[in-house]
Amino acid sequence: MKFLVRFALAVVLVFLAGASLAQAETKRRITEFADFPSVASGKIQEIPSKLLLVTLPPSYYANPTKRYPVVYFLHGYSEGPGALYQPYRHGGRLDKAMAQAKTEFIVVEPEGTNSLMGSFYVNSPATGNWEDYIVKDLVAYIDAHYRTLAQARFRGLAGFSMGGFGCLNLALKHPEVFSCVLALSPGLLKEGSLVKAMPTWDRAFLNAYGAAFSPDLSLPAPYAQVPHFDGSEKDQAVIKNWESGFGDLQQKIDAYKNRGTTLKAIGIRYGTQDGYAWIPEGCKAFSELLTAQNIPHTLVSGAYGHTLPADSIPAHFMPFFEEAFTE
Repeated sequence: MKFLVRFALAVVLVFLAGASLAQAETKRRITEFADFPSVASGKIQEIPSKLLLVTLPPSYYANPTKRYPVVYFLHGYSEGPGALYQPYRHGGRLDKAMAQAKTEFIVVEPEGTNSLMGSFYVNSPATGNWEDYIVKDLVAYIDAHYRTLAQARFRGLAGFSMGGFGCLNLALKHPEVFSCVLALSPGLLKEGSLVKAMPTWDRAFLNAYGAAFSPDLSLPAPYAQVPHFDGSEKDQAVIKNWESGFGDLQQKIDAYKNRGTTLKAIGIRYGTQDGYAWIPEGCKAFSELLTAQNIPHTLVSGAYGHTLPADSIPAHFMPFFEEAFTE
């Protein structure tokens, strides 16, 4: 799969060799990188999938001693690196917003798509250790190869849809690595809403979700257990696995609190017209649980569907991380 992305500031593309994961792969590690030349301003570059997209701030080359915070943006299901740019071809682009920013930062968009079109950024014996890849390998690589401020308080996570779930999940599990998180239309399931959500998922998504959250290597590829709601004991175990994916919100919050390290900022934004009605419900339920535990966060809604609205970068993405990194 290939897609077009327009660049208007210095960009470095980092190709991840061998990034495509076999479904039965049990370990996910970066093995080889090759830097591509910077893309000239205003040109369109055709980019192959299975890569990292690293966007450097305007002053990066002009100020060779300066170090920068980093935001890792996780794309949605069936998308790829560069998704952050696609809604902004008619304005509100990242380069324009970054040029006006009081606090500049590096933006890293990693590949999160596998042969099933979605990894959900979790560890799975069926699809690979994507959580380890993001938290351990990718962060270590970026800190080693770019002038970063290599401390948790200068690292943020953001993401859309599948990536919105991914960034919240990783931030709550690893507050020692990331200090702030902005989830856009995240996949979050309110307790008891799996039955409502599943009819909105096609077969490809069901397979990807099952391989990520309820894998069984004794099954044929894609090694995914899918609930049948037949009342059997075995099916109940599969349902529990599925609910623990996008759901089990209280358990995720409890585990986060037990880690003893707190995030500086948690932001959630969703569209009230989202065609996946379980997403607004899940976002509000998650917010209520955070509030009940006195965990500071922001919850913002807008009149749009399951998409990144055109004002996402200037109105939400940039201000959120500027504030988080300057506190």
